[in-house]
Amino acid sequence: MLMPINRHLLVVPIDEDAEKPSVLIPEGVQVKPRGYKPYEIIQRPSDSKLQRGEVVIVPEHMVEQLECFGKTYYLVLENHVVAIYQPED
Repeated sequence: MLMPINRHLLVVPIDEDAEKPSVLIPEGVQVKPRGYKPYEIIQRPSDSKLQRGEVVIVPEHMVEQLECFGKTYYLVLENHVVAIYQPED
């Protein structure tokens, strides 16, 4: 397991579009990122205020993708978290 340090959070993207149909985009066409996306925290440094399992909202362009030992990891600085998602009861 990758252990984040220096206020980085190890996160996994939450697939909101799992049930939406796919659209093929022609080659050369650039699509703007949606802006913000939910991620689940799977590992954090010991001094983080956030907890494992929390769903956080982060600007998509602030998430770093790291390829290491044949796996893909997603890291984001705790400062870039703009909200914590809590489902309504």
